[in-house]
Amino acid sequence: MTGPAIQYRVLDAIAPEAELALVRALLTGAEAGPDGPPLLTVARLAGEGIALGAHQRAATALASPHPEPVLRRLSGGRVSRYGAGQVSVCLIVPDIHALTGAFTVDRVINRAVRGVLKALNALGLNALYGGRDVATVTRRPVALLGMEGRVDGVSLFQAVIGLERVAAPEPGWVAVPPPAGMGGAPWAALSELRPGLTFGALADALLKGYADATGRDLAAAPGPAPDGLPAPASADGGHAWSAPLPVPIGLLEAGVTLDGGALADVALRGDFITTSAALDALAAALRGLPPERDAVGRAVDRVFAADAPHGIMGLTSLAVIRDAVLDAAGRYRKMEACAHGGGM
Repeated sequence: MTGPAIQYRVLDAIAPEAELALVRALLTGAEAGPDGPPLLTVARLAGEGIALGAHQRAATALASPHPEPVLRRLSGGRVSRYGAGQVSVCLIVPDIHALTGAFTVDRVINRAVRGVLKALNALGLNALYGGRDVATVTRRPVALLGMEGRVDGVSLFQAVIGLERVAAPEPGWVAVPPPAGMGGAPWAALSELRPGLTFGALADALLKGYADATGRDLAAAPGPAPDGLPAPASADGGHAWSAPLPVPIGLLEAGVTLDGGALADVALRGDFITTSAALDALAAALRGLPPERDAVGRAVDRVFAADAPHGIMGLTSLAVIRDAVLDAAGRYRKMEACAHGGGM
């Protein structure tokens, strides 16, 4: 793969909020198309905290007590630690189809994680990606993976790597414990598997790993970093929420509002990995439909069909989305009845 050089930034001991704001600004401002340069940030995080995946609701994903602050990554997936001891690797690709061909979430992660795998293997660590949202070393999970994407093909891949501390949260902090490795192997920090490994050595290996994986040259990002963008405010107010439904990657839930008995707004939340563009397309496809099994099921199938421009990782059946939407719609009707004095 040839094209513009990868523009990289290595950030040492950056506050998680500042790193997330910077990556948000880079993703928002990235130039789409084959002439845009890939953007790579490798950041050693500072401080304490945990981060929700892009599509999780704190009320469902977290248990009490849990560390503060609670942040939100741009990439989908599960809760991660997000502070001292973790390294956040973010690759922004301006033309995802040039990297992966036909778009699917699993293909994006499979291709984009290769720079991480090359880096870890170059450091003498036997790194593998077996699928879904975890990279392992000698069967032990060491990194949590996710992605985000714009409708024009600009996409973000993120790996949260445990350097001095594991990337996974403590099981008691979350509603669904983090996945174990093969044979139940526990999560590991890289410094446990390769004592003495420094952030500098890891960052150098990651830069070379991505250059090798993409066939691109490396160039330090020109000029000062752009001003960070704050996280947008949640738009989930006023929804009725379904019961959380189990899926292979964790939990999935839907939030619904109705207007005249038809679906008005539908928000899909949970531990899955997809793009904001896909969730916007789902909401648009469902808007105005009756909350009925066949109508909702057909719309969900169209949005996430095999030949559609959107994908979702972490489900074995799209029927769970339909079922969550219908459950939430029923709960919204009950909310309306209570508000108008109709009782439960």
